[in-house]
Amino acid sequence: MLQQADRFVLAALNLQAVLLAGRPYQRELQAMRDLAPPGGLAPPLAETLISHAGRGLATPSDLREGFSALGPLLIVRGVEYEGWWDWMTALGKRFLAWIGLAEPLPPPPAEATVANVVQLLARGRLAAALADLETLDPALQPLVAGWRAQARARVAAEQAVQETILRALGRGGPG
Repeated sequence: MLQQADRFVLAALNLQAVLLAGRPYQRELQAMRDLAPPGGLAPPLAETLISHAGRGLATPSDLREGFSALGPLLIVRGVEYEGWWDWMTALGKRFLAWIGLAEPLPPPPAEATVANVVQLLARGRLAAALADLETLDPALQPLVAGWRAQARARVAAEQAVQETILRALGRGGPG
């Protein structure tokens, strides 16, 4: 028969799996809380999980798709020229690079950030993608605020469950 600590870890692992679905997870969270040994679910971790239990979290694929829609807007708004002369100069340099007479221009910072975030999201590295978004120009930050809030909620919930599991496993011995 499973001991209480084992059942708690299984409930936490079940919650971890449910988080991937993006659906509300009140039932799974309550089961884990009911099985928690004293001190098994730290209050800050519980608060993080409770705050999104009723509505669920954006799935990793929802976040990838959402950012794919934001990316072109960030790239377009991220390119700024001082005037028409700068725009013409950049256009001329791109043309010369395209026909092989000059080195290709490095991508503008917003384009490089968007490309990197897309790659990180494809690899499932959401926390790293969030960190990379911090390098965007401050003028572009409001455009990603909603997406960033959803991504941070997912990262916080995943980290809370992971920390709970690690703490439970760290106790060792019979529960």
